[in-house]
Amino acid sequence: MSKKKKKKTKVVAMPQSEATKIRSRARNLKIDKCYITGDWEEAREGQLIVTRRHTNDNLTVGFFLIDFALLGVKDTFYKFNILESELDETMESIADMAEIDYNMAHNIVWGAVEYAEDFGFNPHKDFKISQYILEEDDDNIPLIDIEFGLDGKPTVFCDDANLRTKEITHLEKTIGRENFNVMDIGNVDDYDLDDEFEDMENHELDEDIQSYLMPGWNDDIEEMGVLEWDNNQMEEFLKKDLEDMSIRILQYFIDKVFLELHKEIPDIDAFEVVTGKSEYNSLLNNHNEIFDNNDFALAESYFKVLAPENSLEIVLNEIFTKHSDSFDFLFAGLNIAASHKDSEDILLTYCKKLISLFPLRIEAVYFMAVILYASNRMDEIKEFMDNKATIYEYCKKDEVSRHELELFSGIWLMYFLDKEDLIGAEHYYQVFDVVCEPDDVFAKILIQRNILMKMDDLQGFPIS
Repeated sequence: MSKKKKKKTKVVAMPQSEATKIRSRARNLKIDKCYITGDWEEAREGQLIVTRRHTNDNLTVGFFLIDFALLGVKDTFYKFNILESELDETMESIADMAEIDYNMAHNIVWGAVEYAEDFGFNPHKDFKISQYILEEDDDNIPLIDIEFGLDGKPTVFCDDANLRTKEITHLEKTIGRENFNVMDIGNVDDYDLDDEFEDMENHELDEDIQSYLMPGWNDDIEEMGVLEWDNNQMEEFLKKDLEDMSIRILQYFIDKVFLELHKEIPDIDAFEVVTGKSEYNSLLNNHNEIFDNNDFALAESYFKVLAPENSLEIVLNEIFTKHSDSFDFLFAGLNIAASHKDSEDILLTYCKKLISLFPLRIEAVYFMAVILYASNRMDEIKEFMDNKATIYEYCKKDEVSRHELELFSGIWLMYFLDKEDLIGAEHYYQVFDVVCEPDDVFAKILIQRNILMKMDDLQGFPIS
């Protein structure tokens, strides 16, 4: 219930189980604009981008590096539900991108895959995911004749950095040296799409961040056999302590649970439902209240001095009497008190006092909701919040931070989970999943575990 004091880290993008979402959702999104580098026909290589638009105007994007001469989809990656401005910034860094229609983009990518496979070369490993941003390759898409190879032959482009000896040796054995070309393009570094989009990919995390994040943020769930788990294996996983849980595994099953619901849920903008504003971007800002770790340390000292000889209520009363003007100090005291046994009623009493002193600090309401959720008393949180299920209605502020929206979504998500109403919870989870602060791993993993543990008593839990 209480959080450990967290180490300050720089902001990085947490994994969001994009693969599962793209597999299941991407083809239900409307195809939007597609682009390719303008010199692709002459260069025999091109960067191709396919976008799909969400109802909230965000984009899901597939990036494909196409080698028209031989290797097909040489590199690829994907981004789910990003702001259009994020794509615009990336587009500005790539010279000479031209818009093409989807049919052309489809024929280029799938044609490149087929051409490469004819000579024994498979697409990049991540194509098994990014292919779902494309339509299925069937007769519904008009066939366009795209020229692959060079001068009628498959062609290996090599340079001093990459002599392509593996590819050349393979072709010599399979089709014979006279049936393919080799072209030396000089001392040029082998192109890597990941380098071009380094800022968007965030592949590398520094050691401090790696040591802070929960285990399993980059687990390969396919290699671990998670996709074939039965209910017994899932039950064993849920028995693990929070710090031992794999984020990837949690997110895979959470996505699977909610994706099943999309057969029943109409396509509604979750942000509009949760914020109560059709133009919700105007409601959000980037400002977050900064928690002062000095207050946490000072509150700890109170407990060390007073707790051995006094009740928990006396310690909290001392803190609230002497520091009623400091939210951080009082909130730190509540977090420390939460580690004490049989403290539920006392915590709720002082949590309500904190909210009365600082009615706009939603952290305290979230703290109270966690306590009530753990004791199956979520009806009290609904009553306490006066049934205000949008953050604009609840806060009555012109601007809220992403962190406030995260906590507000978490409160109502816990409420609907307590009522075993997954359809009601779905919109709040969507927003929580998107805006959860990158360093707030505890909140995310706690919510995800709670969702899965509620599945045991519900029909249709899509595990086996």
